[in-house]
Amino acid sequence: MNALRHPPSNYIDGTFVPIPGDAIVSTDPARPDRVIWSGAAPVGHVDDAVAAARAAFEPWADRSLDDRIEVLRRWQAVTTAHADALADLITAEMGKTRAESLFEAKALAGKVDITLGPESMSRVAPYTVAVADTR
Repeated sequence: MNALRHPPSNYIDGTFVPIPGDAIVSTDPARPDRVIWSGAAPVGHVDDAVAAARAAFEPWADRSLDDRIEVLRRWQAVTTAHADALADLITAEMGKTRAESLFEAKALAGKVDITLGPESMSRVAPYTVAVADTR
């Protein structure tokens, strides 16, 4: 029995792939009798995930910078909207206080701002280098 609403899964190639078994058990540190999730992902899941990531790389790289920024902003909106639920999961699995878990959940959205900030964007945004005419 898991405390999650959905079976424990790995997200591979756009699909949630269930994690079978109970070789790994995560319990609530405050209530050790409460199982948060259990499973033992087969090694094949790693191979499948790596293959999916490799296949997704070129299409992702071919997307415009604006498209990729929009994806990150959508992720930010989702994590912001679900910060309370994420905090509940963090508290249950890690045993952190609710306040600390909520801070951590809200920090997910902040990481998008860091990623899209001027320091990071200066390394990925299109740029040109002025070169003097050599002739």
